[in-house]
Amino acid sequence: MIKLTDEIREGVNNAMNDRVTMIVAYTDADGQANLSYRGSVQATGDAELSMWVRDPNGGILKAIATNPKLALMYRKERTGWQFQGRGRIDDDEAVRTRVYNNSHELERQRDPERKGVAVIIDLDLVAGGSPDARVRMTRE
Repeated sequence: MIKLTDEIREGVNNAMNDRVTMIVAYTDADGQANLSYRGSVQATGDAELSMWVRDPNGGILKAIATNPKLALMYRKERTGWQFQGRGRIDDDEAVRTRVYNNSHELERQRDPERKGVAVIIDLDLVAGGSPDARVRMTRE
């Protein structure tokens, strides 16, 4: 079962403040692996991350439409977590508002008209650890 710990939530949600930009991996329509820094990633549920994607025509959104599998990486000093899951666009206005408002201020400044898209990532795996604890959680 996946249930994000307080340490993981805090790390992810404060990544930009800590000058740690999370990396997202996805596969495009040509089967090419891509890496993308994402400053808006946030822990929004026990087994869920979300992110605000500023460009509604961007490659990551096109990729999710055909292959929703995503991998994310958090790394700061001796702490690192890998996340694997399935991304989906959520057009519900309440969700869009929540994801946008919870994004780092610098991310919101780059999309003041809210033209972006809310992506929810339903987690299948969380693995890694810190000096305090190792974790390996999978969806049942």
